[in-house]
Amino acid sequence: FDVNVVYPGQSGRAYSSSGTVHRVSFPAGGSVEMDAYEPVVWDLLIGGVRVSDPGTVYYGDVAITLVELSRSRVVIDTAIRYPLSAPLSITLVATSIRYGDQAARFEVFLTP
Repeated sequence: FDVNVVYPGQSGRAYSSSGTVHRVSFPAGGSVEMDAYEPVVWDLLIGGVRVSDPGTVYYGDVAITLVELSRSRVVIDTAIRYPLSAPLSITLVATSIRYGDQAARFEVFLTP
């Protein structure tokens, strides 16, 4: 399966669930939408730890909110209190419900 990554005001870019780690970045304080076009399980990892109840998580001075729009679509929304001095990295994994052995892994960099 493919995961389409859409930045506000831009067209999407599809990434394959090929088993490689995909790197995407966007400015802290912004958001990005991901759509797998099929039911998946979304797992958010912050600091290498799985967030069991994705809502709003504070990581440093950044509020990170994972909003599940549907079984296939999520939005990562961020808010900052102070400008970042260096990028922050979080991980988002989409695992296919239909084909449990297929997963797309994203290293998401929040940039200053």
